[in-house]
Amino acid sequence: MAETATTNKRQSMGGAPAPKVPVATPNIGGPAMASLETALAQAVGATIRVQTTLPNQSTIEGLVHSVSQPLSLLGLTTSSNPPAYHLLSISSIMSFNLLSLGPSSSGSAPLPPLDMPALNARLSSTLARLKAEESRRGPKGTSREAQDIFDALARTLPTEWRGSSIIVMERVEIKAPYSVGECELVREAGKESGSAHTLDRVKKVLENERRKLAERTNSNTKTAIPAAMPLNGPRKGG
Repeated sequence: MAETATTNKRQSMGGAPAPKVPVATPNIGGPAMASLETALAQAVGATIRVQTTLPNQSTIEGLVHSVSQPLSLLGLTTSSNPPAYHLLSISSIMSFNLLSLGPSSSGSAPLPPLDMPALNARLSSTLARLKAEESRRGPKGTSREAQDIFDALARTLPTEWRGSSIIVMERVEIKAPYSVGECELVREAGKESGSAHTLDRVKKVLENERRKLAERTNSNTKTAIPAAMPLNGPRKGG
């Protein structure tokens, strides 16, 4: 790896463009994540092309100005005027290509100054978004149906996980298997914290969302491609 980087640098100083070196990361997490963070940390000052998966797959080209391994964040500066700064979660990076090496100590143009207030604001916003996304995920072992029900309720009502139960509006608890019959008012100090009206409202919303999820599932089942029929048709007789 060190020999390749040295060769690229010599080619760049001689006028030839540095080759694109893909860094594939098919399995994010564990050793693969640590390897990606290390590779990006070594690319500080270089220009790279990044392919991301979150929130939508996209490609970003820019100058690597910082890598935070404790926070697992990558800072990129694009070449727009004025420069645009991007903070990317390293876990959302699918791969990156090295487009050009960073400036050497022989008098190349210095890195542009960083707008630290803007970067700190972007960092706070990114961390808050990631924390909110994490809080919406059910505990380990949560089924796809349970997560779909939670997501549907959370679109219209304040909803959170409390253990394996779904808490709505801080007043109604929905226990597994998350049907209307499993709704009950949250009890605090031995007393119910909500009203019958609140309970009825949550039950109606839950019933409606379960109905829509069932209709969507049935629709997907009906539009599934049927098994292929033999070319000579169904077999007749015994």
